[in-house]
Parts: sequence; structure tokens; C-alpha cells
Amino acid sequence: MLGTQRADQADASDWLVSVIISAVLLVTLIGLNLIGTRVVPNAPAESRPRIFILWLCAAAFVGCFSGTTSVLYLAAPEARVLENEAVIAEAQAMFLAKSEAATEAESLLPLAETIRATAQGMYAQELANGAVSGDSSGIGRTTVELRGVETAAERATTQLIATRAEAGPLIRSGRQLLSSLRIVQSESSLSFEEKSLRIRELTAQLNSTSEELNSLIPIPLLRSLSDSLQKDWGRIGLSAQAERKLTEAFAAPARRISGELPALEAETLRKPQEVSEVEGFELIAKHSGDLAPLISVSVIIECLPILVVTLLVILVPAALSAPLPAATPFGHEPRAHSRPEATSRNPVYESGSVDRIPL
Repeated sequence: MLGTQRADQADASDWLVSVIISAVLLVTLIGLNLIGTRVVPNAPAESRPRIFILWLCAAAFVGCFSGTTSVLYLAAPEARVLENEAVIAEAQAMFLAKSEAATEAESLLPLAETIRATAQGMYAQELANGAVSGDSSGIGRTTVELRGVETAAERATTQLIATRAEAGPLIRSGRQLLSSLRIVQSESSLSFEEKSLRIRELTAQLNSTSEELNSLIPIPLLRSLSDSLQKDWGRIGLSAQAERKLTEAFAAPARRISGELPALEAETLRKPQEVSEVEGFELIAKHSGDLAPLISVSVIIECLPILVVTLLVILVPAALSAPLPAATPFGHEPRAHSRPEATSRNPVYESGSVDRIPL
């Protein structure tokens, strides 16, 4: 209960700090936009470049901070969802690969039993009458090699039987964990934190199951069996007849085992990735490819005010400096003066001067 209260208090304090930072950032951006659209374009021509550079530096600094904040607020939740999906996909792929490798190893059990039975029968024939080597019966180089093949096949068979017995329950358990992961991932009643915690627990159990399956694949014993079947029988001192019969008996099984071994060995060397807790920009950078559209929109939004003010600084002074028609004071428009006509009511001298009109 105490831990829950402390967590709630921490969440409340984080929320309050976020609100304060957002408010300060909003006021700062509004102020910078007003300065950029009202003050900078209308500044005197001689001081306008300096004012614009100062404004640009301040806008770039605030824009970087605002962009960082917006990316964290917009991209971080999506990045956490992507991280959960990646963790599940990695654990699922690892489990399926280990299950397939264990099943493939189990499929070699009948072959190992056949090799053991063949080697045992040939050993008995050679020991009885030397039928394999064509030499005298009894213990010799041929019986020693056949005994070695039989022993390697017997060890591999024993381990493969254990693999079959233990791999089945592990595979069923892993499939149940996968089903639980799908249920948790689609559960809408859980909060994101609860869902993430549950996913981490289930994937850790699934990775443990994969490691147990990995340990059941008897790579050393299969390698030993393969080596015992592919010896150069003539070089180690066997007769031509023994070389021919051993090659006929063991060449095909040796090719199959040696063909399966590289893939099985490569799979056993692949280990499950540790589930690491990453947050913030490290998490966003990890999934930057999937988050590229969201990050691009955020960057464009932050660059728009700078672009608008730059256009105003370039265009507004040019418009103000364009020649305008000369303005005249209001009420003093020039009027055309005409010479008064000479009438009886308006006597005018021929010289053009106007005398006073007699009363």
C-alpha cells in the first residue's frame, strides 16, 4: 500500500511538472511568434538583420526544446507499444526455432538406433568369423572401430530418448505461454504499465523454456557419432574388404547426420536476447524507422514559425519600399482657376484685372 501511494505521488508530481513545462513553453512560443510576425518585419532597415538573427537563435533554441518535448510526448508511447510487440515477436521466434531444432534432433533417434544395431551386428560377425574384414576372427582393428561406432550411437540414442521425453512437456508449456502473451496483449482492461510488466514476466518465462529446449539438443554426441562414421578406414589400417563394407553400411547415415548438424549447432549457439528496460530517446532511436512519420511531422511543425517569419522579413520590407503616389493633405486638393467672364454683373477690365464691384 505504501509503495502504491508513493507511486501515485510520483505520478502526480510528474504530471504537475509536465503541465508547468508545457504552459511555460506555450507562453514562450506565443511570445516569440508575436515578436517574429510584428516586430522583426517592421524593424528599422539598419537594425533588422541583427534583430532577426537574435530572434532566429532564440526561436531555434526554443524550437529544439519544444521539438524534444513533443517527440517525447508523441513518439514515446508509440515506441513503448512497439517495444512490447518486438519483445513478444523475438521471444516467440526464439521459442519456435528451438522447438523446431529439438524436434529435428528427435527425428535422428531412429537413425541412431539403426546405426547402433548395424554396428553391433557387424561387430558380432567380425568377432565370430572375421566376416567384415576377411581376416581371422577375434579382436582386431576392425572390431575396435565397430565398437567405437556402436558406443557413439548408443550414447546419442540415450540422449535423444531423453530429449524426446523432456521436449514434449516443454513445447506444450511454451505454447501455453504464447497463448497467455496474446491474451495479455489484447486485454483492454489492463493499464499500459500492468500490461508491459505482465509481458516482461511471460517473455522471461518463454525465454527460459527456450533455453531448456536448447540444452536438450545433443550436439556433442551427434558430432561424435558423425565423426565415428566418416573415418578414412583404409588409412587407419583396415583391410580393403572392411573399408568397403563399413562405407556401404555407414556412408548414407553419416551424410544425413553431417547435413543436419550445422543448422542444429547454429541454432544452439543463438541465445535469447535479454529484455532490457530502455526509455526516452534510446527507446525512440531503437524504433526510429517505424516512428519516422511521427517524428517528421513534429519537426515540420517546429520549423513552420521560423519559415513564416523568414518569409515576412524578406517580403514585407520589399513591399514597404515599393514607390507609392505622392500624398496630399486632406482638404487641400488643387483646383483649376478660370478667368471670370465680362458681364454686366461682373465688370472686368480689358487688362484682365478685376476691380471692385460698385455697391
